[in-house]
Amino acid sequence: MLLTLTGGGIVIDGVPQIGKWNSRQPVANITNSTSNVNYETSITVAPDGLPVISYYDNSNTALKLIKCGNLACNSGNTTRTIDNNQDTGRYSSTAIGVDGFPVITYYEIWNQGFTYDTYLKMAKCNDATCSSPTITTIETLSMAYTGQYTSVAIGTDGYPIVSYYKGSTSALRFVKCGNASCSSGNTFQDIDTTSIGGMSSIAIGINTFPVISYDGNSNLKIALCTAIDCSGTINAFPMDGTASVGQYSSITIGADGLPIVSYRGNADLKVAHCNNAACTSSTATALDTSTQYTSIALGANNLPVIAYYDSNGSNLNLKTAYCNNITCTSATLSALDQTGDVGNYNSIAIGADGLPIISYIDATNSALKTIHCGNDLCLNNWTRR
Repeated sequence: MLLTLTGGGIVIDGVPQIGKWNSRQPVANITNSTSNVNYETSITVAPDGLPVISYYDNSNTALKLIKCGNLACNSGNTTRTIDNNQDTGRYSSTAIGVDGFPVITYYEIWNQGFTYDTYLKMAKCNDATCSSPTITTIETLSMAYTGQYTSVAIGTDGYPIVSYYKGSTSALRFVKCGNASCSSGNTFQDIDTTSIGGMSSIAIGINTFPVISYDGNSNLKIALCTAIDCSGTINAFPMDGTASVGQYSSITIGADGLPIVSYRGNADLKVAHCNNAACTSSTATALDTSTQYTSIALGANNLPVIAYYDSNGSNLNLKTAYCNNITCTSATLSALDQTGDVGNYNSIAIGADGLPIISYIDATNSALKTIHCGNDLCLNNWTRR
């Protein structure tokens, strides 16, 4: 993608864009929300249009949640400690339940001396700020690292569905919750047991059944369930069969009803789009180099936008790729936060104003930060006419 500036505005790959430069329109508001954070974040948007962020508090080895007080998450925030039982809160994933309150899945590990007990857990919030959550242990295994790399969505019956890593068998594991807090009636399925890397992302397909992207034997793979609980036939296909691809995948359903996935492939930022509903073929495109930690969302204009970490040693920035078409065969790239080592463990959502908001880690200061884009392309001083 070639981006140039002219007197009339922006030109992308030789095509003039409808818009203008405006020195009064900043790219984003950057907020240093909290400190002592070195690991994963997950962001979603509550029914009131304001962001909710789950994250791991490294100093206190605890799962925490921020309910933002405004779109930029820089005032009126409420911070809660959700769970601080042993070492808990890694690999969290957050969704909004049918009651409008957050649901968080996460990983817990207990050091028993020479053994470890590991847990997949869920916190079901009972109000908007999660003041008194219901905590459930969904699955427990010793020495198995079960519960890592969780991803949660809400099924069509209103109950959570979760993909995660089962270390004892190196399997991609799935649970269909039997109630809103996942405390009873749960059903489990091993989706794939062939050298799974563990990094998965889950969404609800246009057919109302779960769709999961994941790192399978160093390939990007996709699993399409044919039932709400993933029982029966599971169709799993490689979306990108190139070696050393599929890490840090993030999935959404495009405006065409087909899955689209951002991921790391051979150190590049890549995106793969299914060419049909069964995803028996797909198109993979490299958008940028030196990439880790990707997250994808569907913008208000029905084009995907990707947050990612530029891991080039001379950069270490938070960046976005704004797709120029629904298949994302080209994209407009923008560096957002360039102060220190910033952008890893990022998560993106679309705010009530239709603009991207991203949570991420400032590794230099061990801080959780948020950035709220001032326009849909996340470009500096750019607005659409």
